[in-house]
Amino acid sequence: MSSLTLFNKPEPLPDQVAGKLSRTEKSIAALTVANENNPRISEMDGKQIAGIITAIVMKAAIRLGSRARDAEEQRMINTELNRDLVMKLSGFTEREIMMALENGLDGMYLRKPDDPIIFNPSNFVQWCRAFVEQTKKPVMKKAAQLLHQQKDAEFTAPDSEKLKMSHEFFLSIMKRVLDGEAYEDYGNVIYNFLEKIEFLGFGTTDKWRAMDQAKLRMIAEARENKDLNAQKSAVKNALELISKAENEKPDEQIVSMAKRILVSEKFAAYKNMPEDEQSMLLESIAERVEYLCIELKDPEQYNPDEE
Repeated sequence: MSSLTLFNKPEPLPDQVAGKLSRTEKSIAALTVANENNPRISEMDGKQIAGIITAIVMKAAIRLGSRARDAEEQRMINTELNRDLVMKLSGFTEREIMMALENGLDGMYLRKPDDPIIFNPSNFVQWCRAFVEQTKKPVMKKAAQLLHQQKDAEFTAPDSEKLKMSHEFFLSIMKRVLDGEAYEDYGNVIYNFLEKIEFLGFGTTDKWRAMDQAKLRMIAEARENKDLNAQKSAVKNALELISKAENEKPDEQIVSMAKRILVSEKFAAYKNMPEDEQSMLLESIAERVEYLCIELKDPEQYNPDEE
């Protein structure tokens, strides 16, 4: 999408933020940064993808001590891996793919601890998705919160400049979404931006529906914990928050998750638009931001004192 090509992909975290992450968390965050030595699957040519498939197959065979497959069987497996990488995992970087594979081969994403570790294209895709949910998201959520805290503490910009920065961030995230990368609006940055410029487009019914979905998701995420004691505790906490939301003001965790759900729906709608409608929408958002920036700089221009 041409109107988004000027915006850079995610960059390494500032030192102030990285310094508050553990060594493991920093290494996971670094995997997400695409560069010449760590391209995204969507940026690879056929030769590069063939190379990563070879690396995947060899790593799996060595770690699991698998028998050598006959040429036709291996060709079919490679074809499936190629299709999965291009069609389902195009937003991953090369290092994210290899980390997801290694974690999967180590049994990190098994549903039950005593399940056998089996490498095949289906399990490989499931490991990559589990990497996003269980490994990447918690780190990126923490990094986003730290970055937000740092900006609040160290930088105070005029409201018009803050709005411009929010607009640029929105466009960078839009490009990542259109490139096939998953995005979760931790901190509700995108939600707040779209709400401020009045482009959110959700009514009260939609918001209450999202609240109900958020409650269900909280319980589902709590049940994903592999440790049974931790799972029981997490489910209990989730149910307590939901009960409180029914009788009192909804907890901020539920509200935040509901907002993230609405943003996900908004991005899905954007992604399904024809390209000309996407461009028109982006132009409308840019015009709205420009108008609001002028108003923020000179509010008297739009609200003259009555004589």
